[in-house]
Amino acid sequence: MDDFWADAERHLVRCNGAGRFVPEIIERAEGSFVHTAGGWRRLDFTSGQMSAVLGHSHPDVVATVQRQAATLDHLFSGVLSRPVVDLSRELAATLPEPLSRVLLLTTGAE
Repeated sequence: MDDFWADAERHLVRCNGAGRFVPEIIERAEGSFVHTAGGWRRLDFTSGQMSAVLGHSHPDVVATVQRQAATLDHLFSGVLSRPVVDLSRELAATLPEPLSRVLLLTTGAE
């Protein structure tokens, strides 16, 4: 465990470039909580929109990711798969006229 924080200091940069990481090692997350290596269960207010809305390890998200990763998990952005076109069609259907196109800022099989 001693190497963990030394390696973090040596190899990681915080996205805001300042300050230190929270001195807890997160082992897993479930629902609205993260669980630390020290055995603490903490309410998670920081992990982003998807986790805040759906919770960590939501069964539907886990099943979808497992299914898609087993089928097709990444593509070069110059080729297409059915899920990409299906998603673009569904998103475009929500747009007002004359808008009819979307730009998916990802690289593939999502």
